[in-house]
Amino acid sequence: MILNSHQICKKFRNSIEPLYNKQDLERGYIISKNRNGFTQNFPIVSLSIAVVTNRDFNPSSIEELSSRIAEIKKKTKQIEGDAVIIV
Repeated sequence: MILNSHQICKKFRNSIEPLYNKQDLERGYIISKNRNGFTQNFPIVSLSIAVVTNRDFNPSSIEELSSRIAEIKKKTKQIEGDAVIIV
């Protein structure tokens, strides 16, 4: 089965929603204790997909490729909710 990015995000969302109660989903976060025992708000889990192609990018080293991947991943993490960036 081949899925496009919208279908992947929808499938992910449908898979994780049953893991949360309705109130937490509506609020957009859960309230729990962090590893230090302090109460903290944690966002609902989201999916970030960063794809780097060689369409407009031809890295000369694995370091250059890794750096580009990290850059795109950071951009996806800055988007609230599920995000897909393909460059």
